[in-house]
Amino acid sequence: MALDQRQRIALTVVVAVVVVVAAGYVGLRESFALTMLPTDTRVSLGKTMPVAPSGPVFEAVRTAIEETSQGSTRGTATGKLVARGDMAGAGKPGGRMSAVKGKLTLRAGKPERKYRQRLLFDTVISIGFNDVDGDGRVDAWYSLAGKRQTLVAWGDGQGRFTGKQILRHESPGGAATSDDPVAFVDLDKDGKLDLVFQAGGAEGAAKPAGSHFWAKLEKARK
Repeated sequence: MALDQRQRIALTVVVAVVVVVAAGYVGLRESFALTMLPTDTRVSLGKTMPVAPSGPVFEAVRTAIEETSQGSTRGTATGKLVARGDMAGAGKPGGRMSAVKGKLTLRAGKPERKYRQRLLFDTVISIGFNDVDGDGRVDAWYSLAGKRQTLVAWGDGQGRFTGKQILRHESPGGAATSDDPVAFVDLDKDGKLDLVFQAGGAEGAAKPAGSHFWAKLEKARK
């Protein structure tokens, strides 16, 4: 039976909707939320200690933090953060992570996989790629402003991520400050990365001298 013009239009619309839904479903299957990765506790944080407000150690901490936050006082509240990492040890950037307007996107691997994270009420203040657990494979991480926590996604060396861990860092004495930019650097030169962060007051407030802290990263006991 031949279709009249109205029926043909209706059929065309239905087919278009099916195509769009199917394409969206495929996209969702290929997109992974970082927070949905299984929890895998690999490291623990030691005692939080202050960094002297001057000297080479302070300069190393400040430089590392400026790189992960790219000089932005509030990350994606004022601009876009971008980080690139060598995910497969080939000496070339194989991963790219960006945070802008409440959305964090991580692309890595061949074929490329996309990891996304919607952050409706949070602001990404620092992002980066480091071998956080010291297994020779690059991991991806991001830190939220004022949350006093950093999410680390464990890399497998091929651009995929097998699990996550949330590192919670507090200012000594439970000071009522918001922990802002974070970085990973071997501060004590023992061959292992340490977590460093800058604790500040309200958004836009000046950071007081001596507001930088660090904590050793140790292998977690299973």
